[in-house]
Amino acid sequence: MTSTTTNQAHSLSARPTQCAQVVDVLEGFFEIRARSSTLHGDAPVRAVQACPPFAQGCGYGWELRYSGIGLALQAEGEPAVQMIDELTPGFDYAGQVQAAAEQGYIAAPWLNQLLQNWWWRDRQDPKRIHLWTGLVAKPSTDCDLRLTELFNSPHLQLNLQQQWIDGTAGWTPLILSFDLRNTARSAIAGTVASLSPLPRASTMETVALADYPWVGQRVLNYYSPSYYEQKLSAPPTRAYTKLLRSPSAQPDWHQAQDLTQAIAVAANPADASAIRLCHWAQKNNNLSTGSKSQGAAYAELLAPADIRLMYLGRSFDVSMGDGWDTGYQACRQAWKALYGTTGARYLDDATFDGSSCVHATSGHPVMVLNIEPLLRFATKPGWSLLFEGASETFAWGLRGVISSANFHSGALAFQCFETPQTQVIAQGSLLGRVVPIPDALLTATFELKTLEP
Repeated sequence: MTSTTTNQAHSLSARPTQCAQVVDVLEGFFEIRARSSTLHGDAPVRAVQACPPFAQGCGYGWELRYSGIGLALQAEGEPAVQMIDELTPGFDYAGQVQAAAEQGYIAAPWLNQLLQNWWWRDRQDPKRIHLWTGLVAKPSTDCDLRLTELFNSPHLQLNLQQQWIDGTAGWTPLILSFDLRNTARSAIAGTVASLSPLPRASTMETVALADYPWVGQRVLNYYSPSYYEQKLSAPPTRAYTKLLRSPSAQPDWHQAQDLTQAIAVAANPADASAIRLCHWAQKNNNLSTGSKSQGAAYAELLAPADIRLMYLGRSFDVSMGDGWDTGYQACRQAWKALYGTTGARYLDDATFDGSSCVHATSGHPVMVLNIEPLLRFATKPGWSLLFEGASETFAWGLRGVISSANFHSGALAFQCFETPQTQVIAQGSLLGRVVPIPDALLTATFELKTLEP
């Protein structure tokens, strides 16, 4: 008999839709469950209450949780993975894997590997360890799945590599791939990874602000002088929450963008130094399934200049390197030409008088670094944007969901879980990713099954 359960999530913007099936081959070795806006109580209360994008970013997708006490990993020596709790599975491992294969859940290329063990060292990089969760997944026909670090969680301090699960490839084992190049040992305990759905295909373009003046005007309407006055002297404005209640109908997009779900709006779109448009291609996946699908579009946001972060004990002193002032002044001139002194004033306020694109809140261990690009963003109604800070550049990146059909700004956020270090983020370094996503996938559910007896 097949046992079936469905996870639940909640959203004001979209009704939940089932978009994936997951089969538990190893009988609860790893568990999968829906994320929550509070991370099941782990998220800071003030962040959840005052920042809807953060709360929605916490609740997006599902999470994988180790059911035992913990797993120890070591970069050198054997075994590479060891159960801290010395858990003895109550089943025949090889028999379960073979049964899953016979029922069509594990294809031949994976079967040979998984029959040997549930973990192994990477053949090309021995300090990268692959660990099978005992789960296999298959997305629905209109989406793919992405296995990543947790985002937003205090448990995310693991260097986990991304796995892309292409819906056209059939059932795929969910593999955790840990990079131990910078540490001799690490450990897994509790919730360790995030699994989330993305559209099978989408398009994103960079466009000129002058061609989409309504984007800038909506931003100016939101960030009025009274907004900043209230933000400094009163409780949270709740302006973003109020904006989401308004209709998201937009002026017509240009004919060239009819099939485009998201746009990055730049003062000078010919200058690509701060943004790089990409697709999730299988060649970037460290565990290829052989699919040729490109997957969803996304943008990589890059440091527009050297960003010097000098840690002063409670916060950072921020300074920008060569090239920042030139780019900022060109952007300011474009805003001023379209919107007069109001546009110039807004850009000064948003970028701290033009001196920096970075704002750091004080107070370790909850210090947060926000980096706001000079670009603005918009999506068609029914679509939103994921803003993800790049943990590989500045640990640890946070994830937020911006309703970009209504709101056209967005920042990349990072939280320091350890004592911060003085550092320089070099010009051109990856700051984060902006990913278009249909609103329906923000609250998507999965079907969980077990093997037939």
